[in-house]
Amino acid sequence: MKKLLLAMLICLPLKSFAQWSGTVGIFNYEFDADGASVDAENGIFLGGLYQTKLQFGNVRTGVIYTQRKSSIGTVDFNTKYIDVPALYMHSLNQTVTLLGGPVLAFNLEDDDLDLETFFFALRFGANFVLDSLNSIDAFYEMNLTTVGEDATGGDVDGSGIGVAYVRKF
Repeated sequence: MKKLLLAMLICLPLKSFAQWSGTVGIFNYEFDADGASVDAENGIFLGGLYQTKLQFGNVRTGVIYTQRKSSIGTVDFNTKYIDVPALYMHSLNQTVTLLGGPVLAFNLEDDDLDLETFFFALRFGANFVLDSLNSIDAFYEMNLTTVGEDATGGDVDGSGIGVAYVRKF
């Protein structure tokens, strides 16, 4: 709960231009353990977003519940995170906006897996406007720090792709 409150406080800077929205989607994530065969699986992506205009362009942040699922042999990873992105947005035209930046992912589980409490990732992709209230995000994410350790003491990393519907309020 403390992690969630911290994430929400990070997301509350208010400016004259602000746009709140909700997002829901699918996140296909693959853990990468040293020498293991990993199968990526789909997880959900659900949360609230906040976009604001700064002097140098638009920035989007938010609080997003994200499932990162994979299976390595007979071991299933079904980890749950709260993601706090800080994405810079650059509009190419009225329909397509490029986005990219860091994501801080807080692990919500305290289970038998040897996973870090949080990790940093880099997310980049595009937002495709459907109309004045609806859009679609497509993105790729790669970890900048390790997610944890595998049974042999090797690092576990990860990357994934996602597609999400975004609805402005």
